[in-house]
Parts: sequence; C-alpha cells; structure tokens
Amino acid sequence: DWGGFTIIGGYDAHAETFAGKARLDLVLNKTFSVFAMGGYQSDWGNSDGPGGSRRRNFFASWNGDYAVWGGFTAKITKKASLNGQVAYEEDGTLASALNMKYAVVDGLSLQPELNYTKFGGNRGDDRAFGGTIRLQRDF
Repeated sequence: DWGGFTIIGGYDAHAETFAGKARLDLVLNKTFSVFAMGGYQSDWGNSDGPGGSRRRNFFASWNGDYAVWGGFTAKITKKASLNGQVAYEEDGTLASALNMKYAVVDGLSLQPELNYTKFGGNRGDDRAFGGTIRLQRDF
C-alpha cells in the first residue's frame, strides 16, 4: 500500500560492463503517487569496440555513467490519470513527458502524450518536441 523499492542489475559480457538501477515508488494518498529512479553503468566511455568505437551496454540505454528519473501519477477521476516524468543523463540530455491516460471502457484505454527533449553530449545540442497517441486494448 505504501509503494515499493526495487533494485536490478546486469552484466553485459559483450561490452564487459555492469549496469544497475534502483527505484523507489511512494503512494502519497489515494490520488497521488511518485517515483524516483537512478541508474549507473560501469566503464561507459570504453573504446574497445571495432575501430575504437564504444560498445553499448545492453542493460543501460543512457549516455554517461549515470541517469536519473522522476515522475508522478495523479488520479483525476476513476477513469482518468495524469502522468509526468523527467529524466536526465550524465551527458546532459534532459527528457520530459506528460500524458493523460483515460479508460474508455474496461480493457480499452486512450493515452495522448506530449514530449520535450533537450539533447546534450554525444547527441549534439538541440531540442525536440513530440507527441503520441496510444490506444491500448487489454485482454
């Protein structure tokens, strides 16, 4: 009822690196919950790949040794919830998302989402706005 705490890790034998994440979920009340997560990968900048290229760690899709995430869910009605997330990678990339999940009927949900990313590091120095609409049927 209060939330949860999760730790996960993995070793990528091809890239010869370790990655791990820890996540804390807190249920503040019947309406509002939050989460915070941190990730670490060893030897992110290794250059032992073919032609001196960096081998990507399968268990860590972020750029840099660490990344952090935080977010929330606010239940607006029995059928609708507002969700937000912000993520930051060590190389300077900042990404955010805001969506509204709406249960049309049991097993069918609609979820429009807006995204903003400010790239940094290896990804350049640019910004991107985007949006998606997700229609999901659960059986």
